[in-house]
Amino acid sequence: MKTIVIIGAGFSGAVTTVQLLRQHHASPLRVVLVNGGERIARGMAYGTQSPDHALNVPAGNMSALEDDAEHFLRFARTVDMRIDSGSFVPRQLYGDYLEWSLG
Repeated sequence: MKTIVIIGAGFSGAVTTVQLLRQHHASPLRVVLVNGGERIARGMAYGTQSPDHALNVPAGNMSALEDDAEHFLRFARTVDMRIDSGSFVPRQLYGDYLEWSLG
């Protein structure tokens, strides 16, 4: 089994892990995320607990998956059906999405 170690489990580490696991079908793969913080997929950008800290890009443009443009939007709507592609949602919600994507 191939093992890949990723240092840092913020946005880049989380999305890289998701992509590796989605694209690796030929043989078993183990990905180890090394994180210095308490929670994965947060980092400085998405670790805030304040609902007033919003993304600076609308929800419709925030998918972590290049082949599924509405991936984040569908997740966000499970939290609040009023969210649409033009909504500027809390950064914490995006961190929740990244963590969920690793699921």
